[in-house]
Amino acid sequence: MSISTGGENLKKNILPLPLIILLLLLICTQTFMSKASSLTLNLSPSKQKYNVGEQVNLIGNLTQDGKLVSDALISLEIRNPKNELFIIRAFTTGQTLQGQFPVEITSIIPCDSGGNPKYTFVRGDTMGFKVTFKNNMASPCQALITINMFYCNGVPFKAFIAYEGSIDAGKTITFTIWPILIPSNAPTGTAAAYACIFNKLPTDGGLAYSPEKNATFNILSASAIKQTVKVNNGKFNITFPLTTIPIILGNYTTYAVTFYNYRLASTTCAFNVMLIGDINSDGVIDGKDISIVCRAFGATPGDLRWNPKADLNSDEIIDGKDITMVCRAFGTEVIIDP
Repeated sequence: MSISTGGENLKKNILPLPLIILLLLLICTQTFMSKASSLTLNLSPSKQKYNVGEQVNLIGNLTQDGKLVSDALISLEIRNPKNELFIIRAFTTGQTLQGQFPVEITSIIPCDSGGNPKYTFVRGDTMGFKVTFKNNMASPCQALITINMFYCNGVPFKAFIAYEGSIDAGKTITFTIWPILIPSNAPTGTAAAYACIFNKLPTDGGLAYSPEKNATFNILSASAIKQTVKVNNGKFNITFPLTTIPIILGNYTTYAVTFYNYRLASTTCAFNVMLIGDINSDGVIDGKDISIVCRAFGATPGDLRWNPKADLNSDEIIDGKDITMVCRAFGTEVIIDP
């Protein structure tokens, strides 16, 4: 009797099989979730309020299981109080991503209205960009391309959607967007543009297909544009300084050609670029050159200390004028053409 009663009590304490399975599943799920990796993206400003003229500083990181991730692609978008696109970027968290991207921008080139490359623009002028992108996937997809422009001082001044539409599998698309107005009060210097490609905007949950591509261009004031070609009734004069470009010493050759009234005409000429004051011809005017002039100070042709290279103004006497010339050009450095 006691055994029979004990068996009945035991049966009463045994849970139904479906309930046991459910409990096991819950335990397994809890265990899996506790062991599953977690990805966390953090972003915050260094302070809550900024004064006009201050620099905004956003601090962020991406971690997986508490460890920083350095090879991820981040999509970032900032809008202004009017809900207008202000900044939009697509960048990696550190490392250069390897392999082929599903969709990517292959180039962004500053250009004129005809799509021809152009890298210098004047304040108040219009400019454009020629962009090429490619779908590396085996199926068509939606693409949204944005361009974000920054002044030389890092201030963003324009952000906009340049393209939105589908692109077929394996296809490459090139388009030109123009005109883009450069403000009349734009800071002069080297500006930058960043092109990003998304499936949709980050504010709508969109992701970047690939890291951004960038291009640089120069903004000049109207007064900074000098007339380098002057023409007058069939005559022309061409001038340009050798101070605003990397200067290479040596011979320069000029070719000119024209086709007019079914006739072809051409001409060529050459000129040499030298660095006056570079007495030892090492491509830089420094203390060595000043020393050479000083050692020959006061000498004239026929003197033992005479050095014709130190006679910079060719007046057959090495004096204060020659020392002044080499001192004024002190620190000038050029590339010597081998």
